[in-house]
Amino acid sequence: MNAIPYPAHDTENLDSVWVPERAPDSAPRICEDHVLVRLALDTDVDLLPDLVAGFLDDIGQQMRRIDAAVSRSDIVALELQAHALAGCASTFGAEPLHRQACRVIEMCRTGSTEAALTSATPLAGLVARVMTDMPDTVARVQATVELDPAPPSA
Repeated sequence: MNAIPYPAHDTENLDSVWVPERAPDSAPRICEDHVLVRLALDTDVDLLPDLVAGFLDDIGQQMRRIDAAVSRSDIVALELQAHALAGCASTFGAEPLHRQACRVIEMCRTGSTEAALTSATPLAGLVARVMTDMPDTVARVQATVELDPAPPSA
């Protein structure tokens, strides 16, 4: 397997990076490989584990703050923390977490306290899944990123 040899600012070659598609019958992933491939190209594939470790730490802290906001029924704090969580999730390809955090933000903005608090409930499970699945995603991206634009012949 090849590491990505070109500089972080050279992302015009993104189309030449091939990540194998998962089988259609496999369970949907909570973390998207292609987003981490892009992040590796923008930075350095060797930095990916450290970047992801920081991300996982951040979302854990954000989830604790969300739990505290929910326990106080503080939708202003809930919106702020959901916004931070949505941004992190989007950057690291945790799309289901991003979508749910955006739902929480929308509920907070509409002023429906009960709906906002209820919409925050699934976040803890999604954060837990991201924390469980992300290390495997990083390993898969590091192990399978190829510079060949086409999949290898069988």
